[in-house]
Formats: sequence, C-alpha cells, structure tokens
Amino acid sequence: MMPKDFFQPTLPATIRGVRVLTYDNHYYQNPSWSPDGQTIAVMQNSINLGFNSIEPSELGWEVVLINVNSGQQKKIKLDNKNVIPYAKPSWSPDNEFLSLDIREVDTQAYKNIFYSVRNNTWKELDPKEHSTTIWLADGNVLRRFYTGRRTVNDELIMGLVKVNPKTGEVLAKNLNLKMSYDLSYNSTILSNGQLLVKWGDDAVSPSGQIVLFTVGVGADCTGIWKYDWGAEKPEPFIDSLDKNECDPAFSFNGSKIIYTERNPGNGKTSIVIANANGSSPKSWTLPYYDEKIRYPVWSPNGKQIAFIYGRSEGDGANRTSFVVIADVPPELQAGSIP
Repeated sequence: MMPKDFFQPTLPATIRGVRVLTYDNHYYQNPSWSPDGQTIAVMQNSINLGFNSIEPSELGWEVVLINVNSGQQKKIKLDNKNVIPYAKPSWSPDNEFLSLDIREVDTQAYKNIFYSVRNNTWKELDPKEHSTTIWLADGNVLRRFYTGRRTVNDELIMGLVKVNPKTGEVLAKNLNLKMSYDLSYNSTILSNGQLLVKWGDDAVSPSGQIVLFTVGVGADCTGIWKYDWGAEKPEPFIDSLDKNECDPAFSFNGSKIIYTERNPGNGKTSIVIANANGSSPKSWTLPYYDEKIRYPVWSPNGKQIAFIYGRSEGDGANRTSFVVIADVPPELQAGSIP
C-alpha cells in the first residue's frame, strides 16, 4: 500500500511505440541496457518518496535488473549493506558482469567492483579516488579517476587507464590529463562561478577512443565536452548558448550518439540523435514526453532507446519516475552491434 502523502506522477497517455516499463513509488536514474537486449540495469531509490520529499534519500540507492519484456525486477544484493552505488552500471560485452561504482557510507571511501549477474558474486578492484569503470566492446575496461585534487587556484588532474580485467595489465594510460580552470568535480559552484564536471555521467565509445563528459552549473547540465584519447585535454563538443545539453550515450556499434536538449526558458526537452562526431543532429520530441526526460540509452540493435521520465526539478512534489522504452524512427536508428 502506498503512503498517504505519496505523490504518483501522472502516467502519460498510451502512444504507439512507447512502453512504460516501471510504474511504482521509486525514483530511477542511469539505465544501462545489456548487450543481449534482455535486461536493463538501473539505479533505483528504494525508499518511498512522499509529497514533501526534497531529494531521494542517499541511503536508498540500489541497483536493480529489469527484464525488458516482462518488467520483472531483481535487486542486486551486495554482502556489505553499508555501500551505495553512485554512477551508471556498465555491462561486460558477454553480459556476465556489471561494473558498479560504490561508496562506503561510513568512511566515504570509493570502490569499484565487478558483479557477476549469473552467480550473484562480486570482486573488488584496486581502489581509486572518485573513479568510474566502464566496459569496452573488446572486453577491456576504461577507468577514470582523479590523481590530483582541484582547488580554486589549482588544476584538477585526471587519469584515464585502459585495463585488461582478467590479468590486470595496463594497456594504455594518461595519468596527467589536466582539466582547464572552468571544470571541477565539486558539487557546488566555485567562487569564480565556473562550470563543473558532472560525476558519473560519462559516455565512452565502444573502442574507448572517445570519452564524453557532461558539464554544468550547480545541479543543471549545460553542455557536453569531449576527450579524444591522446589529446592534451577535453574540449567543448556540444555546448550551445541557448540550450542545455546533457546525458550523452553512444550506440552499441559506435555510429550514433544520443543526448537530451533542454530549453531552460520553458523546460521543454527533446531527445537528440546525431552521428558519433556530433554531425547531423536530429531533434526528436515524443508526444507527452516533452519534459522531465533524462538518461537516454540505446538498445543493442539500435532500434529502441530507454530513458527516465517523471522527475520534477525543484518543487519537491514529484520525486518518482518511470523507466520508459521507445521505438526509434527508422531514419534515426543506429544499427546493431557489429
């Protein structure tokens, strides 16, 4: 039974080609579609959110696996109950493992683990400060972490490492990637009012060659920056003056990217699909889903997307959300895994 003060967002009218996968009293974010197309792993806040909730409880975060066809859910159980996930789950190409980035509640220590979906077991990687671990198409992983703290007067130094997860062999690395002064990992605006790197929203091309970062001011995304492996530093990629671009994701075959584009004046949001290099962007607005859209991701065959719909920013009244699957128009589809 739902609590008396529970505020359920209105379920939009049924429209062709769009299916609501979840409809409950939870808040979802950061979906990740499995390479076999059967499952979506997503962060779920499992603590019921009432009408007066300001934010989902930090302690309520878990990762759940949702069957794409039936909607049946399975929670990932970790032995240590004192940890919470903080970034998008990442699937291994063989569907066997999920990379999970977690934080200990008491010590605030950051950890990366490989969770076996089949055996419900997990192993911990060597710890890296504020790190994320993302699987690549060739079965290796890309790890991003910070090697130097940023202060108002110092640069932030970031490390990128490609690793063989079976042997631990470092295949490539850049440990001295200096972020320019208009970027920071902090969650508040620095005294100079500059942009911030939004943590946990990285998009990595299947080969690992390109890393896309979301930047923003305060809680808002404002644009997408790009790092091409071997370059000196990230550069602006999709960052317009009149729109807020956010939540980039590569298709499984690497040919397309998808992201959200929000008009800060009226709050209307479109899904944008473009070539991997950012060219030929096409705005796609779904009926009834023209705002409160976040985190679009591709299906493995490039014919569908999943996204999160329903969070209201700032009014404290609507803190639940849906996981939604939509068919992509044929002219915008990305194609399947090669």
